[in-house]
Amino acid sequence: MGSDRQRITDLPVDQRPRERLRRLGADALTDAEIVAILIGAGRPHRNAVDLARDLIDSVGGVAGLVTATVDEVERVAGLGPAAAGRIMAATELRRRAALAAAPPTLSGSAGVAAAVLPHLQDRHRERMVVAVLDRRLRVLDVVTLAEGTTAHATAPTADILRTVLSRGGQAFALAHNHPGGSLEPSPTDRTTTVQVRAAAEACGLRFLDHLVVAGEDWRAI
Repeated sequence: MGSDRQRITDLPVDQRPRERLRRLGADALTDAEIVAILIGAGRPHRNAVDLARDLIDSVGGVAGLVTATVDEVERVAGLGPAAAGRIMAATELRRRAALAAAPPTLSGSAGVAAAVLPHLQDRHRERMVVAVLDRRLRVLDVVTLAEGTTAHATAPTADILRTVLSRGGQAFALAHNHPGGSLEPSPTDRTTTVQVRAAAEACGLRFLDHLVVAGEDWRAI
């Protein structure tokens, strides 16, 4: 098949991704069509939808786009820095939108989960974060403390407290993900929780919770 027959502009108008978006709304588009709009122009013998399918397959599905690096996106033949930049910007907007939807004042473990889930979902390696809070339990910041392997990520207690205090926090909560999908805390998770709770009390900080996250699910330790 020649390249002319594969160009998006050669498709009937009502089948082009941008026109379908305008006419039917974004939820009517396939994953590949949405990514194709971000990619923009295709390449000889590969239109933007073809490149989008290549990219989605290369990262293991749409969820993989959330954690893909610029280098991983650019490895797909035909995708340059401009297209990769647009895709990375779109996934970052998704993360920030989820953060903006988190309650400004945390209430219990569910509030902590709402604040930290955008930082921990869809990660292929363990990550530990701390939600830094003010006296009224309003979120000041969510900081990544450690990036580990597929099975382990932790941070020294002193580093955790230093991070909270340096950002003016008076309360905080910890969370980390289990990429394997288990919500069962490890012995190290439990030990860390006990140590941090004792150290926080000694420093006059309020320690709310330590959550284990697996996908969209979570549990408090």
